[in-house]
Amino acid sequence: MTDRTKRIAKALAVAAFAASSSYLLLGGGRSDAARFENPLAPESRAQAQNPCNPCRDKARQRPQNPCNPCAQKKKAQNPCNSCAGKGQVTGKVYPHAVHYRSWSKLTEPAMSVGHGGKYVVTYANPSAETTITSGRFPFKTGATFIKEGYEDAGGKPGELTTLYVMEKRGRDWYYAMTDLQGNIQMEGMSKQAQMCSSCHAGAKKTDYVFTAAELRGQPAKKPANPCNPCAKKKGQNPCNPCGKKKP
Repeated sequence: MTDRTKRIAKALAVAAFAASSSYLLLGGGRSDAARFENPLAPESRAQAQNPCNPCRDKARQRPQNPCNPCAQKKKAQNPCNSCAGKGQVTGKVYPHAVHYRSWSKLTEPAMSVGHGGKYVVTYANPSAETTITSGRFPFKTGATFIKEGYEDAGGKPGELTTLYVMEKRGRDWYYAMTDLQGNIQMEGMSKQAQMCSSCHAGAKKTDYVFTAAELRGQPAKKPANPCNPCAKKKGQNPCNPCGKKKP
């Protein structure tokens, strides 16, 4: 074989080897290495799912986790959580906000984590009070509770800033949060106000009213962190239910 022939044969061998390697890496004969996608590749990033944030569709999107009351979008916010911003007035006014103090005062100021760390005082209208006294649940349509929310002033009630409403309508509960004039900042029935109803689910035996359970000596089980129903352990960050406990 001449030198020229040898050079041609060597070149063909190199070309054949390169072609076969490309086939293994890119074609039907994938190598084992090629079968494992690079988790940092753009294609993978675009479809990345975060198990700590089930509502996050893509890695580059802003996370929206309904178990995270600090999420940015309004539909994911929990107005009862101290991480959430102040609610926007809806233009509606809750009528009972101006005369609820003529109702029965059921409780003295008590710290409530479920209401943004505020001190709350509960009032009940005659219908709600009658049901609690009799112990015959559920509440009738029209039964209403209003909680006053006082800011924490060094371990004691400070300024009154918020009213929390719970009114029985048919077989469901209506929830609302208003300012002191009754201007509604958030409202909805159980399905619309899930941040409220998910917490109150712990008081099912007294028709989802914790105050009724407590007054009747039947304390109901509350979530570990009422502002974050998905938090399982004490010490978790309510703005991140998957976060580790603080040291």
